[in-house]
Amino acid sequence: MPSNFISGGYGFSAITVIAALFLTLYCAKLLLEVHAEVGGSMPEIGMAVYGKPGKIAVDVSLFASQFGFVCAYVYFIASQIGGAGGVIQCVTSENNDPDDCSDGL
Repeated sequence: MPSNFISGGYGFSAITVIAALFLTLYCAKLLLEVHAEVGGSMPEIGMAVYGKPGKIAVDVSLFASQFGFVCAYVYFIASQIGGAGGVIQCVTSENNDPDDCSDGL
């Protein structure tokens, strides 16, 4: 994100991040108001508001969100462990220089 922040321009990027913050806060406030009125979990709120299609839409959205988190986590761990400059490459390197992992397996 830092390189995207710079390439987007400091002003535009800062305004966009702040706008996203306020949009997120507004949506969370609406969700809390609906929860106070309807009660229950998110799928139950979807069921109460839109019926069966609402419950399915909320379940699919929750699944997609959690799947995205898992993919990002797996990618982060894989990029830290292996690949160019990864931990595994440095550990398996036969070079005694701790700053140079170029001949790792």
